[in-house]
Amino acid sequence: MLYKNKPPLFIGHRGSPWKFPENTPQSFLHAIESGADGIEMDIQATHDNQIVVFHDDHILDFKNNQHSIKQLSYSELNEISLEKYNQKVFLLYEILKTIPPRIFVNIEIKSKSINNRILIKNLRLILNQNYDQDYVVIS
Repeated sequence: MLYKNKPPLFIGHRGSPWKFPENTPQSFLHAIESGADGIEMDIQATHDNQIVVFHDDHILDFKNNQHSIKQLSYSELNEISLEKYNQKVFLLYEILKTIPPRIFVNIEIKSKSINNRILIKNLRLILNQNYDQDYVVIS
């Protein structure tokens, strides 16, 4: 058993979405400040291969039209998000730079492709440059 005789880990799922918008720096930091041992976040790639921290594979615009994240560029995604939700969609590296060291980070890949080589390659580069991989789990 992995955690025999140890207390369970408290993980902020998408941060503290009851207090701040999910998958945002504010939400993650609030979870940590509230005592979370770690955080869970969702990532996926945009059409221009930017890795964003975003849960759903679609976003709704003001007319309630669905737009696939993987078919939007990062700037197009943020145009919709800022207009409708008044909230920026953050890049993974932006989020990682706000997380204190030695906080457990579970990064959940949202992709319909099990063999997404470009996303995995870009994820490795971002992690190498921005966070201690001893504290990261990819799911």
